[in-house]
Amino acid sequence: MVQLHKVVSVCCLRGGKIMKVIIDRIEEDRAIVELENGEMQDLSTKLLPAMAAEGDVLCIEIDEDETERRKNRLNELLNGLEEE
Repeated sequence: MVQLHKVVSVCCLRGGKIMKVIIDRIEEDRAIVELENGEMQDLSTKLLPAMAAEGDVLCIEIDEDETERRKNRLNELLNGLEEE
């Protein structure tokens, strides 16, 4: 089901670690989001929170702590393989 196009101006700022986008509309399994520069991009609805809807602001953030934990864990696993 195609929903009506909703024009939304972006009022978000992009920092080095955080990016905000607005859900402009949802078309079947794709969300059309508006970036802060006004550019429109497709995003799979599988990447959206369950209750996300048109007009919602999404915050895409780099989780530095979790990234570091995962890198460390991968290095531990790789070091363990090298020792075998």
